Amino acid sequence: MDKLGLPYNTVDPNVNEAANPAESAIDLVKRLSIAKARAVKCSPDTIIIAGDQVLEVDQTILCKPLTDEKAVSQLRLCSGKDVFSYSGMCVIHPASDYFHYSLTKVTASYRHLSDSVIKSYIKNDHPLHCAGSIKFESRGFLLLEKLVAEDNFALYGLPLHRLVGVMQELGVNLETLI
Repeated sequence: MDKLGLPYNTVDPNVNEAANPAESAIDLVKRLSIAKARAVKCSPDTIIIAGDQVLEVDQTILCKPLTDEKAVSQLRLCSGKDVFSYSGMCVIHPASDYFHYSLTKVTASYRHLSDSVIKSYIKNDHPLHCAGSIKFESRGFLLLEKLVAEDNFALYGLPLHRLVGVMQELGVNLETLI
């Protein structure tokens, strides 16, 4: 959001992020993004931007590991595979009844990772509070062979290229963002 140069406030929407039984990663990210946007109480002229990010490998949703042991397990699972990052974005402008939801996919192709590389990475980057045990914005890029993204910023949780288009739909002049 800082990259847009617009003033903003952050609000904890207090939404339970647990997946429902048999809920797919795509359904989960959509449900959470919309629930977070709808949970925000503000004046009608406020533009509400909310989102969520879910990682998935082999149809398994990767949560925040919280422990070294779970992080090791997640990174072993990802080793040598394509991992999908789904970023949901929901934008609501109550005054105009505007509603937008979009999903942006990023495919991260992981290198084959040895246990020593995995343990060193966890020790040095501390990804225990990151979905999939990886900090893409930090040293996590070293674990990857390549990335394929519809919007490069989606990897960090918010697809800014798409958001700029939504802001223009809401009447924000591109020149004011420059």
